[in-house]
Amino acid sequence: MKRGKVYFVGAGPGDPKLLTIRGKECLEQAEVVLYDYLANPVLLDHVPAHRPAKPWCGSKAEIRSFLAGEGKRRKLSLMRGSLLKSCRA
Repeated sequence: MKRGKVYFVGAGPGDPKLLTIRGKECLEQAEVVLYDYLANPVLLDHVPAHRPAKPWCGSKAEIRSFLAGEGKRRKLSLMRGSLLKSCRA
């Protein structure tokens, strides 16, 4: 059985120029993008128009459940600030 992948991309302090090249590539390739409402909306310009980008404001457990589900898809979580703080359980 093929598994999906989940990418976590940090949106940094809000300046779109600070997005890494790999982060941009992941945004372009992701099939589903969940983003923090604090992330700069300009970053979503890298998501193809036919791919869903959904804002999230649920609990960490709900977000983990959504990312773990969705079958064999390539998913991305775009969060403002430090990923080390955001990804802790």
